Amino acid sequence: LASQILYGSTFRNCVIVYNGLNQDIAKTGYPFYQFETTEAVVLDGVYAVGVDKMHVNGDYTSELVGAYLTTSEFKNSVKEGQFDGFDSTFWNTYNGLPVPKNLPFKAVYAPIELGDVELASLQTENYEIQLEKGITGTPVIEVNGKTVAANYDASSGKLSFATSLVKTWAGETVITATFVDKNGTDVIANGVVSVKATFCTLIISNAQELNQLVGVTDGYYVLDTNFTYSGVYKNTVQNVFKGTLDGRGYCIDGLTIGEFDKNGKMTSLGLFYMVQGGTVKNLAFTNAVSNGSCFIANRLNMGAKVENIYVEISMTTATDPRTNFNNISSDWEVRESVIASQVHFNATVKNVIIQYNALNNTAYDVGYAFYTDYNGSGNSVRGVYCYGSNVSTLYKHNLSCATNSAAYTNYEAFIGAKIDFSQWDKDFWTVKADGGICATSARSDGN
Repeated sequence: LASQILYGSTFRNCVIVYNGLNQDIAKTGYPFYQFETTEAVVLDGVYAVGVDKMHVNGDYTSELVGAYLTTSEFKNSVKEGQFDGFDSTFWNTYNGLPVPKNLPFKAVYAPIELGDVELASLQTENYEIQLEKGITGTPVIEVNGKTVAANYDASSGKLSFATSLVKTWAGETVITATFVDKNGTDVIANGVVSVKATFCTLIISNAQELNQLVGVTDGYYVLDTNFTYSGVYKNTVQNVFKGTLDGRGYCIDGLTIGEFDKNGKMTSLGLFYMVQGGTVKNLAFTNAVSNGSCFIANRLNMGAKVENIYVEISMTTATDPRTNFNNISSDWEVRESVIASQVHFNATVKNVIIQYNALNNTAYDVGYAFYTDYNGSGNSVRGVYCYGSNVSTLYKHNLSCATNSAAYTNYEAFIGAKIDFSQWDKDFWTVKADGGICATSARSDGN
């Protein structure tokens, strides 16, 4: 509105809504820059949405002046009658906020965010969103930008959906309700509210629920707690996983993968046999064991993504994993590896730490993070580091797609490399005082 506020200045009934604010170079762009004086200065009904403050220098406070980061924050601050002084020939008040008469609410403000529904199980019989009571108008409901059918009860403020519809929403979902009031055929105003939800095929909180991943090919699976896994995870199915496993920062302790039958044949095929176009992310493992099997997957294929993975593991190969697999259609592609035997066709692996507690590979020279970059077309391996047990390499055969990645024989060499982790996801990783890094959930003491 103005860089400097001088004696006798008046600003009345002004609303500023920021669609963006680039302050990378200088802390400017606020409604005002500074107050030279507050003497005889009047700010009456001046509000800004999408910014953290009204000005850089000076001191002016009033209940009729305010800066808010979100539409929801602005709306929650409103007191009864706060906008009664706004000129009614120019302003409407809709959905509790001032809107110019010639513009709909939707064109002025970002959606009012009703808060995130952190996890919503697709196993529920129904799904409801609690909106505010008494919002008028007919809602148009969109899910991730696509119009869907829903029932809205204005008296209770509840928006409900058919179970068959909800079960198609696996993953991160944004539900938006646009309310339109009409005077005859003329739209006089509308309001927008939104809610974010993560719809889950299964919410995993214990070993029994993790076992339900065996053989799955699709879906959205999340962890909602740390837990311990006792025994051997037995994935005996050559499943091609195209869904998402999101650990949400949690940790599985004690998971063992890999088991030989009485004839000495390997019967376990990794957490997944193949991840093809699917995603495994934000997951930590401590005291993990691989007995001759790949740990995460045998192959990452066709756009598969693995990101933010921490593995503390013992690789205990006792027999040749290349030839002793049972019921594997192509045993040439199975080499015991922590992340995957093969990185194949546009696969991405990013920000992975592997700590070896043991690596028994002297006889067969396997057990590394990867075996090979089978087809380098579009593959990306970035920010993958392993250390411990004298491990000498990330891979056995080839990994031309790897950048900013390395293996270190011990922890001292790892921290001595002084790797820059400043851009890694701080919601998942903790950078330690000695320069090392671990998944926050993996160690309560940060070690």
